[in-house]
Amino acid sequence: MKYNYEAALLIVKKVVEVYRLSTQKVEYYVYANCVRENQQEYEDGRNYVKKIDQVLENCKPNTQKIIRKDFLEMNDRWWYRVHYGKSQYYRLRKEAVLEFVDCLTKPKMLV
Repeated sequence: MKYNYEAALLIVKKVVEVYRLSTQKVEYYVYANCVRENQQEYEDGRNYVKKIDQVLENCKPNTQKIIRKDFLEMNDRWWYRVHYGKSQYYRLRKEAVLEFVDCLTKPKMLV
């Protein structure tokens, strides 16, 4: 299924939100040494993060960089200035969002 950019962007934001929460939860369980008591939640979180990382690995290098820097890491708002011109970045960002959602919704990636 093809999505328009606005719908794809909402999907990316939601996926990233769950990705971050899952990462935090997994890290907390390890830090608090309570993985055994929360084994199912720990495994679910780890599996979710692993699947999203696999989806990202199946994307083009520019898509990987943009999704990681803009959505997953969010450390530097202007990171792209070193790599791209402004219009090139926004064009690539749109392509990255659409490609990521396309990869995410492929049946083989959801297994």
